[in-house]
Amino acid sequence: MTKDELLTEILDIHAPIAAAGLLLPAAALSEPVPGADMEGWTRKDILAHGAWWNERSPRMIAGVRTNIDPYPSADGAGGDPWNLDTQNADTLAAHRDRAAADVVAWEAASFRALVAAVADATPAELLTPVYRAWIVDGSLADVIAEDSYTHYPEHVPHLGWTAPEADLRLHTPAAAGDAEAVRALLAAGARVDDRDAAGQTPLMVAVRGGHAAVAQMLLAGGAEVDARDGRLDTPFLAAGRDGNAPLLELLAAVGANPALTNRYGGTALIPACERGHLDAVRVLLTRTAVDMNHVNLLGWTGLMEAVILGDGGPVQQEIVGLLLAHGADPSIADLEGITALEHAQRLGYTAIAALLEGAART
Repeated sequence: MTKDELLTEILDIHAPIAAAGLLLPAAALSEPVPGADMEGWTRKDILAHGAWWNERSPRMIAGVRTNIDPYPSADGAGGDPWNLDTQNADTLAAHRDRAAADVVAWEAASFRALVAAVADATPAELLTPVYRAWIVDGSLADVIAEDSYTHYPEHVPHLGWTAPEADLRLHTPAAAGDAEAVRALLAAGARVDDRDAAGQTPLMVAVRGGHAAVAQMLLAGGAEVDARDGRLDTPFLAAGRDGNAPLLELLAAVGANPALTNRYGGTALIPACERGHLDAVRVLLTRTAVDMNHVNLLGWTGLMEAVILGDGGPVQQEIVGLLLAHGADPSIADLEGITALEHAQRLGYTAIAALLEGAART
């Protein structure tokens, strides 16, 4: 595993938890979670539990750097050793009476701190086996993985959010691109923004299916243009990732916010550049106010992703040229201080390297 892969896994697997905090109303957060394995816990308790574990990893990183155990025995000298079950019970008791909004804010802040701590650590710190009394075996990356992305899936089922009264009649015809059925359901009063088990509204389902006519109909029927799903995508972000230029134009025309970011902290432009969606990149650069120099949580801009995750071929060369022509900054380095030019040279992408060298001289 590399540092980039560790960060990607953390951001990807955490997305449904972040979405639950954003999308669930306070009343739902205070309801008991489904399943007998967490009897007596609410969704809010699950988020508080996750927040504590998010905070643990930065403390473990600091502990290795300072050689100080971040979780010593109870009295600091011969007391009871740190115990996982006791810690979980203490966290539950300490935060049970907090307001749902406070717990959501804590979980979000703790996750940002976790991502920042991993981003700040060097690959050697993260990946080299560590020998400390409080780390039984492995590297800091192993510890962080256990506390985060291998832990999160245990609790995603506890945060399920489809309301019992959700109106899901529009989802099937929206996914199929059945405009007549969608029109009839809207006329019959079907609710346009209810979410399915994946957190998707009918508009998101239509966008994922590439059905522009249905999307336009739903928007005319009052659909929220920037409604996020359970992976933190908006329809605009999904259209950028999928490279659907007509849908990007449609959504931009009705006010989609190009500054909103996905679970990796990236705008719609970044995955469009990565995946070689030339027409989508052109629409984003010429028809929207997207920031072409936005840096995601992995430390990459659209220009950087076009270089390091592309194939260096003619399409990626044209995307790099477009980005540079519209003001992309080739001097922005990644988390390890490596520029897009240095990556292009390392990968043998001579044509892209030439474009970047030319931009650097101007």
